[in-house]
Amino acid sequence: MNSWWYALEKEVPVSVCDAILSLYDNQQTHSGRIAENQKDVKIRNSSVIGFPYGTTNNDKINEILEKYIVMANSECFGFSLNGFREFQIAKYEENNHYKKHIDLRLEDRISTRKLSITLQLSSATDYEGGEFLFSSDIRTPRQSIIKQKGTLIIFPSFLYHQVTPVTKGSRYSLVGWYEGSNWN
Repeated sequence: MNSWWYALEKEVPVSVCDAILSLYDNQQTHSGRIAENQKDVKIRNSSVIGFPYGTTNNDKINEILEKYIVMANSECFGFSLNGFREFQIAKYEENNHYKKHIDLRLEDRISTRKLSITLQLSSATDYEGGEFLFSSDIRTPRQSIIKQKGTLIIFPSFLYHQVTPVTKGSRYSLVGWYEGSNWN
């Protein structure tokens, strides 16, 4: 843990990760979307399946992850959260990536993303490349930690981060966002 991110190595049991991953296989997938009805594979090239707020799968995933968000927010961030959350499972295959970006939505909304969470669903031996990195001014946890199945990373949604191109195999991760009232 540091002041910019909260990492828990291999915190979520493999059996739970496998159960979450089975949700991906049971849903129809679509190419990574950057904005409503817009695709740009130069920025994000992956397959994703979403679990919007209020769906059964969203609630199941939240039951697993909420305690970690509460703990990280209490110990590290102190943001006002309102209970809205959204999740996606992303699959990165060879040459898939997600360029440097932030998760914060700069829209005129009452609620906005405040905390982002990434749960590693693949094992370190399942793929090469595909490294999760923060921008160069933020120290990223060691890849040997990040690439462990069941590792969680929680960070403010306004931090720049990326997934480098996968060079071999497939990388799966669950990503999510917990919201709060706008920053204004």
